[in-house]
Amino acid sequence: MISKVFTGESFGAKLYSGTVNMAFIVNMASGSSGTLLQSSLDFKLGNIVGRGGYGIVYTLLNRSDIVVKVSSQTNSCRQWSNEYEKIVAAFTSMKAHPLYQSLTTVKMIDVKMFTQEDRTCFMVMERVFRPVYGDCNPKTFNKDSPTLQAQFGVEDSDLIHKGRGQFIGLRQIKGYLESCPMYQNATVETICHELGIFIGLLHFISKNDGYDIEVFLGREYVEPRLKVFIADFDLSEPITQYDKATISRMTFCLDAVPYFPSKDNPDLFDRFANAYRSVAKSAGFLQVADIVLENYD
Repeated sequence: MISKVFTGESFGAKLYSGTVNMAFIVNMASGSSGTLLQSSLDFKLGNIVGRGGYGIVYTLLNRSDIVVKVSSQTNSCRQWSNEYEKIVAAFTSMKAHPLYQSLTTVKMIDVKMFTQEDRTCFMVMERVFRPVYGDCNPKTFNKDSPTLQAQFGVEDSDLIHKGRGQFIGLRQIKGYLESCPMYQNATVETICHELGIFIGLLHFISKNDGYDIEVFLGREYVEPRLKVFIADFDLSEPITQYDKATISRMTFCLDAVPYFPSKDNPDLFDRFANAYRSVAKSAGFLQVADIVLENYD
């Protein structure tokens, strides 16, 4: 079905010769809450840089700073709409917090807009560029290689998972950070501390359980420094109460994939855990944080 994008056939919205041409009326994540903004965009679809069970992520030939995710299943639009609403809700409550504003190495991927045309839906997101190992030219990007899934909980990993990206471990992350002076703004110690702050804000300020989120290592379009980016909130849920089921989902957020420091690395784990507990304490949920960390493998 998605191949129709490149055949000139009609595909939900007007897709022809690799172009998506539509007028959006959307709620922009960067706009004020509840404000409807109108934007008319021509999307000239480029290469595929991501693929999941519900859609395919394309680069844009006429925009370097964003990507568009196009649904590949007709029943995925409601799920995407829910994901968009969760991201906006989480980001809106988080971005004004002084702790989030203080982060220099961790960021939530900015989802710009969501729209649906007939049975096809589109999500426009900030593009995260994979760094080029050892290339210190700030204008150089590795545009078409798999995303770097950053695992701070394993020492050594270099596994490419089709459709999800390249899963790297601490040794590989350190290699990227040390490969160029412009990347040395970040250390694994700083990142692990800031990851603890971010997850604490997510769980106890934004009140989202972060179930099955992903963590990428990359660069923004205009910023040469390396950061880790948090994305993929489609399976996450808002937290209404910290009951046993919710705490189990919060724990799964941490240990589903070894993105976060392992207890086998006490230094990095303590940096993460102390930051996480500090945010929880300030919000009045220290006991919940301690349970989550105790259950975390």
